[in-house]
Amino acid sequence: MLQNFVVYKSSAGSGKTFTLVKEYLRLSLCDEKKLNYNYRRILAVTFTNKAASEMKSRVINALNDIAHNKKMPFVGTLLCEELNLSSTQLQQRAQIVLTQILHHYSDFAIGTIDSFTHKIVKTFAHDLKLPVNFNIELDTAGFYDQVISTLFSLIGEDEEVSQLLTAYVLEKAEDNASWDPEKQIKEFSALLHKEDSSQYIALLNTVDADELENLRKQFLEFSAYYRNTIKTEAQKALDLISGNGLTVQDFVNKSRGPQQFFKKCLSGDVHVAETLENDIQEVTTSNLWTHKDSVNKAVLEKISPELSRIAQTLIDFISQNDNYFSLCQALNKQMVPLMLLKKIEAISVEKKSDERLVFISEFNQKIFEIIQNEPTPFIYERLGERYQHYLLDEFQDTSSLQWQNILPLLDNSLSNAWFNLIVGDGKQSIYRWRNANVKQFAMLPEIINKSGDALIDDRAQSLRRNFSGKLLDTNYRSLKHVVEFNNSIFGYLSAALLGEPYYNIYADQFQKSKNTDDLGYVSIHSAKIPGPDLDAFNLNLITSQINQAIADGFQYNDICILVRNNSHGNTIANYLVEHKTPVVSSDSLLLKNNFEINTILCYLKYLMNPQDVLSAAAVLNYLLQSKKISEKDFHRYLSQLSRHTSLFLILKACHIKIEEDVFGLSNLLDSCIKIINALELNTHNHVYIRFFLDEVNEYLVMRNSNITSFFDWWEIRSKNASMVIPENTNAVKIMTIHASKGLEFPIVIVAYCNWAYYKAGDNWVNVSHDKVKLPVAVISLSGKNTKATGFETRFEAEKEAQVLDNLNLLYVAFTRAVERLHIIATVGERNTQKTVRDWLKQFLQDQNQNGGEFFETGRLPAKQLDHKNENNIPFYLHPLQFDASPNVVRIKAAYLNNTEYTQSAKKQGITIHWILSKITHASD
Repeated sequence: MLQNFVVYKSSAGSGKTFTLVKEYLRLSLCDEKKLNYNYRRILAVTFTNKAASEMKSRVINALNDIAHNKKMPFVGTLLCEELNLSSTQLQQRAQIVLTQILHHYSDFAIGTIDSFTHKIVKTFAHDLKLPVNFNIELDTAGFYDQVISTLFSLIGEDEEVSQLLTAYVLEKAEDNASWDPEKQIKEFSALLHKEDSSQYIALLNTVDADELENLRKQFLEFSAYYRNTIKTEAQKALDLISGNGLTVQDFVNKSRGPQQFFKKCLSGDVHVAETLENDIQEVTTSNLWTHKDSVNKAVLEKISPELSRIAQTLIDFISQNDNYFSLCQALNKQMVPLMLLKKIEAISVEKKSDERLVFISEFNQKIFEIIQNEPTPFIYERLGERYQHYLLDEFQDTSSLQWQNILPLLDNSLSNAWFNLIVGDGKQSIYRWRNANVKQFAMLPEIINKSGDALIDDRAQSLRRNFSGKLLDTNYRSLKHVVEFNNSIFGYLSAALLGEPYYNIYADQFQKSKNTDDLGYVSIHSAKIPGPDLDAFNLNLITSQINQAIADGFQYNDICILVRNNSHGNTIANYLVEHKTPVVSSDSLLLKNNFEINTILCYLKYLMNPQDVLSAAAVLNYLLQSKKISEKDFHRYLSQLSRHTSLFLILKACHIKIEEDVFGLSNLLDSCIKIINALELNTHNHVYIRFFLDEVNEYLVMRNSNITSFFDWWEIRSKNASMVIPENTNAVKIMTIHASKGLEFPIVIVAYCNWAYYKAGDNWVNVSHDKVKLPVAVISLSGKNTKATGFETRFEAEKEAQVLDNLNLLYVAFTRAVERLHIIATVGERNTQKTVRDWLKQFLQDQNQNGGEFFETGRLPAKQLDHKNENNIPFYLHPLQFDASPNVVRIKAAYLNNTEYTQSAKKQGITIHWILSKITHASD
């Protein structure tokens, strides 16, 4: 039987995109009679616009190479064999398909899963009761930022909101948490972005605000009762002991004796698990409290029965109530945030309705509602098109709803004996925070069916009947020693760290190397460094590795530095820029980190508020750093500022000419230019200045020239505003591991490879307790007392998922390298956090490296492969030349309005247009 549901399980560098492109070409070219429209019956889906664009380019380029090159490309040779065609026949077919695609490009259905989802939702907008002209909201975080700002604006107007926010701030103050409640609420509200949040919110909405408040009081009252009870009983025992003049020397085991149980109860630091495991149970049963050498033996034996009675009372009370007490503690911490979450959701629903907004993430839920209840052909009829073949790329990044929505279409295709393909790599699943569910890929052809739906079972049977699993096990990317290192480390770590259901994701991770020569190099630095020196060590080592690569014949753009978070990327980028190493990074070269730009902003802040001495001092600090004033003058001027001397008078004394009213009749952009000119900020880092002025100009176009609102706008915008440098620039690339997925680089430096592999965070949980009438809650799964609260299973599942997430992050990072892989896993000497560095150390110890601080394998020769660097140009922007005269614009305008000049220009333009109109062939 022909297997029409093919699943390729791949590994990094094994050519999965090539495989998908080849299958697309095969389906397009297989039938000579259907060349004009076969490609229209194929839907290829991936997960980012960039990946979709790349796939389109690869299909077009492959068709072009087959159709027009004298030498048949590798993919063409494979297709000739599979389709049993001659090279001439394949070329003829490729020419026809290429022409059809280029002339009917909108039918070339390679895109993102979101774009396909949007097409379906747009078609069924009326059925879903959506506004006909609904707007898609892509920036979910930005939307909720606005909602939370609205929430805070209700303080003083809405009594309930005011009370909730007050209670929230007081709770955080007691916990010594961040002083910024708005920031914390924004982080907490990220729970609403999750795909399954709608079902939890629906359950939460079954409990009104009064009931939630009553539950909060119930938790507080029981917690107080529990503590008071055990403290009162424990105090009785301790009073009895001290009243009889007894000391720790009188008790069995002395300082570790059973009397310590009462002290723990008094402090509240006791739980049922510790109680049952403690010696107190045995001592209470046997009534043996006394040490054999006690001088007060008779006294202690006399009061032992009473101590045993009190201890048993405490044991019984703790055993019966500790779990409920722990649950009350855990839930009470989140009751106020939970009530705020309800308010945020209510405001967001109203805002979405008013502005006709729909989140792209909501589409999947809405489609699920349609697609489960309508026959598949009806969906196609409404869409006006019918796909026969589905090619799904990066399947490990698919969410549960996305897969459920594609299943009916796939099932319909298989019922017609049409070919379908899934390609994925579970080891590169690093988007769980975006609802990716890697279990789905690991289980194929089985389907997760928690509800026991018979329809889903039928579809699973269809997948099983047509299933063919294939493995892409050859690495075409990396040199031999890099491949062998990754085989070794991930084979070891997956066996040591992963259990069911994740272990089989790495079961087939071993790869053959296409490059069999004894080449490639890997190094690991894992020393413990004094905390203050950690950054310096990392930065010096990175610089050394870059210099070594350049000396060995590599170029700057052969090198990529990968980091886990942008803050480390910023640190590295700024250091390299300062040391004249060319750098390109959209994430790391943030404008807000630039000294000159911060000087402009401080000057503007001082203009807004002349009492802002700190901003004025920052301007003077720039003058000091740029050596325009001496350190002695700097301190003298600071002293003058503290006595309320105007900054303008001080600048005048420094021979810096700038108007006090720099705004005058100018807009914000002109004011910034005046500041730049006066302080000569354009001398250094002029590229940053240029991009900052672009941002100011964009603000003026979109908003107005109000300086106060500019700072509000900049506070949000500055998180993302960065230098934009062309990708083909000859510069070292710095990017996050997430951004590097799907890319490759001759040399990869994984910096700060020391992040924590488990991070406690807020998670939705279902609550099932007789005394708690709350269906769902949010709990911080920290591991502490999760057993007592009944959420141990949920905690273990989250911990296993996070271990896989971080192992996959290492896999993605380590498999980007072609020739050299440098891993910098150093940590501070006093670091006690469990990090991925511990995994690396464990692996090195197992490899008989004795836990050494340095590991290397392979050879470090000169550059081996010819890496294509198309249009490899140096990136350089000249400093902007600012003309101080406002008459320049007037002079140019007068020149352009000169009749003689304009008539001549018009005549020349008409002549050129006439010449161009006569061109009909390339030879013309």
